Formats: sequence, structure tokens, C-alpha cells
Amino acid sequence: MEHIELENKLKKRIKNRRIIEVVLSIVFLIIAIVFTVLRDGSRTVEVIGKPPFVYESVSYNNDYVFGMAAGYLGLMWCVIFLIIDSLFVKLETVKAGGDYITFYKGVLRPSLYVNGSNEGLSWGGYYLEIPLSDGTKATASLGKWSVHLTFSNGRPPVDL
Repeated sequence: MEHIELENKLKKRIKNRRIIEVVLSIVFLIIAIVFTVLRDGSRTVEVIGKPPFVYESVSYNNDYVFGMAAGYLGLMWCVIFLIIDSLFVKLETVKAGGDYITFYKGVLRPSLYVNGSNEGLSWGGYYLEIPLSDGTKATASLGKWSVHLTFSNGRPPVDL
């Protein structure tokens, strides 16, 4: 049952992170809209010249541009991070013999767990290795979109 608790904990972490990303996106969108409306509200039109040579000079209060830039840039980065989070974060659990192997690829680094714990985990680069309860070593080879899980005892490999 430890692997189920781990899965629930990791799913909750993913859900909370995505909720925070959406809330930050909404906050930055509101900031951008408010400063854009304030800048548009500060519009002044001056009529210059005498008929028939009349033209209008439009000016804005540019003090609101900083707030607009902060809102739109913050929104852009939050949306990009949310898209990356949705595309690349992965959580999979497979049963191998009597053990449950959970692979979690987070935003910053991947992790490999056996039966809810990651004892003996060595990670670096594109390979993760962890011992199973029967002495077999499980190796996860990371690709861009997939994970190839192999075992040292000749058990058939698993693609996640």
C-alpha cells in the first residue's frame, strides 16, 4: 500500500502546482488588463491647426506601461511554465515481480521509487537505477517523451 500513498502524494503535488500556476496566470492577466485600461483611460486628444489644416495629436500617460509590461510578461512566463508542466511531467507505476516501481518525472528532476521509497537511488544524466527487493536492479533510461525500464535478471523491459 505504500506505493498507492506515494502515487496519491505525487498526484496531489502535481495538482497543487498546476493550481498555483493557473492562479498566478489569472493574477498576471488581471494586472495586465487593469493597467491597459488605465493607460487607455488616460488618453488625451489635442486638435492642432486651423481649418482646413486640422489634425489630432493623441497622447497617453506612459506611467502605466511598466504595469502593463509586468502583467503581460508574468502572464507569458506562467503560461509557458504551465504548458511545459502539462507536457513533460509524468507519473507511472508498474508491477515488476512482487514490487511496484513508480517513475516520477517532475519539472526539475526525475525520480524512481520501489514500493513507495527511493532508497538506493542513484541518478544523474539520463539513467536512473534502483535495486528491487529480490536483488534485481531496475534501470530507467530516459528519453524526451518516453522511459525504457530494464531489469538485470532478464525480465522483459517495460516502456512507460
